[in-house]
Amino acid sequence: MEETRPMHKKIPEEEFAAFLEAHPPKMLLSQVGYAYCAEGTHVAEREARLKRLEDAARQKHATQKELESWQGQREFFDFNWDFNPDSVRNLARRAALASSPLQIIADVEPRVAEYLCEPYLPRGMITILAGVAGQGKTTLALWLASQVSNGSLMPDGEPGTVFYFTVENDESIVLRPRLEAMGANLEKIVIQRSDTPQTTLADPALAEMTSLYGYKPDLIVFDPVQSYLGRKCDMNRTDDVRRVMDKLNKVVRSTNAAALLICHIRKVPMGFNGRPTDLINGSSDFVNVARSVCFLGRDPDHPDTCVVAQDKNSLGLPGASLAFTIGSDGALNWSDEDCDLNAQQIMTYSDEKRQHAERPGEKAKRVLREILEETPKMRSGDILTACAEQGVARSAVYRARTALNLQEERDGKGVFWSLPGEKDMFQNPMQEKNEI
Repeated sequence: MEETRPMHKKIPEEEFAAFLEAHPPKMLLSQVGYAYCAEGTHVAEREARLKRLEDAARQKHATQKELESWQGQREFFDFNWDFNPDSVRNLARRAALASSPLQIIADVEPRVAEYLCEPYLPRGMITILAGVAGQGKTTLALWLASQVSNGSLMPDGEPGTVFYFTVENDESIVLRPRLEAMGANLEKIVIQRSDTPQTTLADPALAEMTSLYGYKPDLIVFDPVQSYLGRKCDMNRTDDVRRVMDKLNKVVRSTNAAALLICHIRKVPMGFNGRPTDLINGSSDFVNVARSVCFLGRDPDHPDTCVVAQDKNSLGLPGASLAFTIGSDGALNWSDEDCDLNAQQIMTYSDEKRQHAERPGEKAKRVLREILEETPKMRSGDILTACAEQGVARSAVYRARTALNLQEERDGKGVFWSLPGEKDMFQNPMQEKNEI
């Protein structure tokens, strides 16, 4: 039967000889070794190669156990090669791949994607939450952390562990009080000690942290991500960003944790019609590596309502946009009503709102003018105090004084400021008469 079967291309003699020379007995006396002897050969040539194979293994001091095991394997291969060479050949190929970084995709067990919040926050993958500053990104991240820690977002209802990395929010003034108000299980939320070196996305210490006894994370938050790239990473360089993101990916895959990266966006150009993901600060590889990208902004018709819109979902269709409000206690109140706003709509509105917001210099000039219109001549110290009460810094007040060209008078009682043209109103009448 074998003589009439179409023969596969024979492994060349020089390649066979090199195989015998390069490998130890364990590899020679294996499925791969048999394939080198039998591939494309007839019975007589196969037997000759098998003898050379066994002689080479003995010369390399193959153990008696290895030789006995080989005899059993060879009988199996001798029989099956004649009748089903393809199956034996596949076994040999798998054995060769086992000693390499490669594997056959058929050997990979399929599994269904898992989520902490479907489809927005997949486990074992990276999610980006982006938006204009001050729209509630940290509040939403803390809410997610609280829900994981108390088990509300866990499939079995058991409390999950959260690693929350942030340098922008004080742990005693912001983090703990807000998490407590949201009903978090504080024992399940871990932050980094402020007196330790700051961890980065590519830091080997991050993988070590995830293996601490009892602290395998279900959610890892970096708020904001640019604080955790490391000094050697330029967030605008693709190769730098790809390197750190790939390392973070390995950590979240090994732990099956969901990683949430808080990102800021660039100024939205006038008439912008592109994709919102193009607005995220830094290299496009932030978005390329992330499997989910969500934006947080405001409803144009209801500015107090926050909207979460998913713009990218590599695992399926983007999820529906979700709306919520933030209570005076910092708690999130989710809306039951459908929200049709997309990421572009909420980003454009939120950025326009920011652009039209009063700048510090403009506010300082307005406050100064209002104070001096009510009290035309006022001691400078009292003005500085009144401005501070309205959130205007001393430096901004002095810049505004120059811009408004305020008049200044000094006497034994102190320094007084007034608006231009007001000075003459407070001159001595006798002095005015003499001047005339």
